[in-house]
Amino acid sequence: MVSPWVLIDGNWFDLASFGFALVYAFWRSKKSPTRHGLISKASAMNIANGTSLFPLLALSLSLFSSHLLEEIIHANRLILSVAGLCALLALLEDDFKEV
Repeated sequence: MVSPWVLIDGNWFDLASFGFALVYAFWRSKKSPTRHGLISKASAMNIANGTSLFPLLALSLSLFSSHLLEEIIHANRLILSVAGLCALLALLEDDFKEV
């Protein structure tokens, strides 16, 4: 008998990032005053933004754990770079707003 978990071979970091993305997108869709469907640009952006939440949280907690920092570095550089880009854009948003 084959366990259904055998088919899921992602590492824990990727799975947590994906889980955070889905929870964030669901939360944003419920919080939004304008209702949009599951298949929409807003949903896609919410999932993309949610994907960067777990790496940023893990990165901030890596101050207390060198093992966590090693896991972040080895897990997936793409997710970590997207999280860093989102953080950078959020920091620079006010500087580049047109007055």
